[in-house]
Amino acid sequence: MEVKQKIESLVEEVLEKLKEVGYRDTTIAQYQRHYNDFSRFAAIRGKKVYSLELSRQFLLESYGLDITERIDFNTLTSVERSARAKLLVLDDYFVHGVVFVRRGGQIRAEALLSDETRKLLWGYVADSEQNEQSAYGIGTRRRRVGRFLLHLDTQGRDCPIKIDALAVSDYVKTLLPKHEKSIAADLVALRSFLRWLYRAGKSASDLSLSVPKANRYNYPKIPSVWEEDDLTALLGSIDRTSPIGKRDFAILILAARLGMRTVDIRFLKFRDLDFANRVISFAQHKTKNTLTLPMTDEIGWALADWLRNGRPEHCTHDYVFSAVQHPFGQIGIVNERIATYARSAGISIDGQRHYGMHSLRHTLASALLVQGVSLPLISDVLGHMDPKSTGVYLHLDIEGLRACAIDPDGVVDYA
Repeated sequence: MEVKQKIESLVEEVLEKLKEVGYRDTTIAQYQRHYNDFSRFAAIRGKKVYSLELSRQFLLESYGLDITERIDFNTLTSVERSARAKLLVLDDYFVHGVVFVRRGGQIRAEALLSDETRKLLWGYVADSEQNEQSAYGIGTRRRRVGRFLLHLDTQGRDCPIKIDALAVSDYVKTLLPKHEKSIAADLVALRSFLRWLYRAGKSASDLSLSVPKANRYNYPKIPSVWEEDDLTALLGSIDRTSPIGKRDFAILILAARLGMRTVDIRFLKFRDLDFANRVISFAQHKTKNTLTLPMTDEIGWALADWLRNGRPEHCTHDYVFSAVQHPFGQIGIVNERIATYARSAGISIDGQRHYGMHSLRHTLASALLVQGVSLPLISDVLGHMDPKSTGVYLHLDIEGLRACAIDPDGVVDYA
């Protein structure tokens, strides 16, 4: 017998679940708009109770989408993809009582795990959080370990009793078609999980010792950087009379002048800004280390202009940057806005180079290197834990490398 549930209560439960799993307010607002459209569609037809048939009828009549047939996502508009994804979340919760997080039309491995296996994954994540590992690192390992556990589930193994060396070997074989860097990352995550499994008393032996070590060759990509004239034109193309322009200018200045990571800009809080002493001090999201950077006049005035004249008065959270429209949640990634400003400035962006937010960080490192700043100091400015991460910028200083070149005729003794 099919359980009956009112549309209004189902929507409220789903939105609450999205908040629990950490969705931003702006994202939840997108879900709310689609669900409002669906509710109006149902009300016109006198329907108050949710059903899969009603959901499919809405997508078919409103967007021409028949979800019972295979769909080529490349043919869908962004609005059609968004509507389909939001309604499928309602379907999932109505049928399974679980919000499945989908990426590119695919269900995340974690959502498909058995209850027992999912508890294992959550235990591992909780332990990582207690050890104060970075949220970024925990997230990536969570996804990789989730794929390993899903492999065990699909192979009919009962976790954790039958996780053995053979199971590990079988899974490692499935990784072989992947890129060597991806394989290395998967093996690191797997080794970490199996060590935890042993420490937590859920495995009789330390199976991390059975995980092979991959030869990981370092092929660093030469970072993309902006020419000085192009960067000036990019910043100059921003309309600083509008709230969005004031916000985006301040964000890009922090990335271009201080080399701040996008995630650190997103999570920057008021307590991190010390206007009196003209410094910005924050705990880096990636490394957890505290980084203190100078607040120059240019940066200070840009921040002040946004906070005084751009940031919505009704914004309640304490993050420096926010959306400018209700519900005024945290900002998302602004990479696509860089492309917009670049086009406005007449800057050509080809497909061979990457001009996202990280390219501004690369540009600062390159400029400091050309000015003769030492690699250890550049490493400190960028907040690198490993100096090797900074060494990649040597590839950009062609003139500096030429100055270091050795003349064979001058050093070889032919006598």
